[in-house]
Amino acid sequence: RFHPHLPGQAVPVYPQLHPFLMSATRSGIALIWKIILMVELLGRSNGMGYQLHLFFQWFDIASILAYTIAFVGVIQLIEFAILKPIDNIAKRWRLNARSVFSKRALHEGGNWKRPP
Repeated sequence: RFHPHLPGQAVPVYPQLHPFLMSATRSGIALIWKIILMVELLGRSNGMGYQLHLFFQWFDIASILAYTIAFVGVIQLIEFAILKPIDNIAKRWRLNARSVFSKRALHEGGNWKRPP
């Protein structure tokens, strides 16, 4: 039977929603960075987008690559310093469940089947 939760109680659906929320977060961050670069490219007189626009006009490939590598580095830093730890914390239950299933499979001779 389904028992509705009271308004002050947490609903235990986060583990099922976590992969979708992390995917949406990563997509949102990528979209935000693209929008910021385009705004700087089109309407600002400073910033990374403006600098890239100038370097494109001057055909300065080395500077374009330097800014691009710096940009990718910042994105990777955000991924590995912020998003990946959140992902690992939220997926701790999976690691525990995986170890329980693998121990059971080893105990039963490698022929573990899901119980009825």
